Amino acid sequence: MKKINKYISMVALGALTMVFNACTDECEREASPVQTDGITAYIDFNTPTSFAFLPDDEQSFEIKIGRQLTTEAATVHITAEGEKFNVPQTVEFAAGETEKAVKITFDIAIGASASVKIGIEEGDTYIYGLTEQTIKVARDYTWVSAGSLTFSDPIFTGAEGELKVEKAKEGNNLYRIIEPYCEEGAGIHLQFTLDDNHNAVSLLPVGSLFDLGNGYQLYYVPEQYPNYCFFTNEGNSFNFGFLFTDNGSDLYVGNGSFVWSKEYPGK
Repeated sequence: MKKINKYISMVALGALTMVFNACTDECEREASPVQTDGITAYIDFNTPTSFAFLPDDEQSFEIKIGRQLTTEAATVHITAEGEKFNVPQTVEFAAGETEKAVKITFDIAIGASASVKIGIEEGDTYIYGLTEQTIKVARDYTWVSAGSLTFSDPIFTGAEGELKVEKAKEGNNLYRIIEPYCEEGAGIHLQFTLDDNHNAVSLLPVGSLFDLGNGYQLYYVPEQYPNYCFFTNEGNSFNFGFLFTDNGSDLYVGNGSFVWSKEYPGK
């Protein structure tokens, strides 16, 4: 038996050697072609895909455009899709310049977000470079402390705990509960509005899916589903209902409540 095993091992080793040699002979690949002409422009691979701004921040950001061939001066043509953004149509390179910072400005309301797709025009691109990038910008409110509340979650965790509340300095009675459903540090907050008498008006957003940070998305549409989507209160005790989904199509009924125990504005 030992001899048979030895024989098989030798045959297998020989076969492996033949395959390796054959692969060495037949599987060699030609080197990738080198681009030796054209503008050879690209977008920096480290370009962020999102930016966040506070109300007092300038509504602008920069991206870097580089090029592979730098001997001569060149004009790189830029494409852009996003009506809220002002993107230069061209970038001028002097002879020897390898990289240029391009300033992009935008104009959106506080609390809003928008996206722009920036690209290098076909014919100016470097074949191995990043030639387009979609970038999202958001203008957040200035959030200030508004006390704390006891939050009850009977749907996802069955837990009850004390959470912080913040108010938007620039908002119209806009508040948010800090990370009620997500892991600590994930930064996903539940927003809601009150009227001038500090009574419940609405959860936010209305009519679109909102990622809760726990594998589910909230869907709050009170006009369409008034029996399931609601936000009410008696004094500092609030109740709310919503729909949620984990696949964007199947909807489930959810609810929760909180007691605004510290710094409730209605007191």
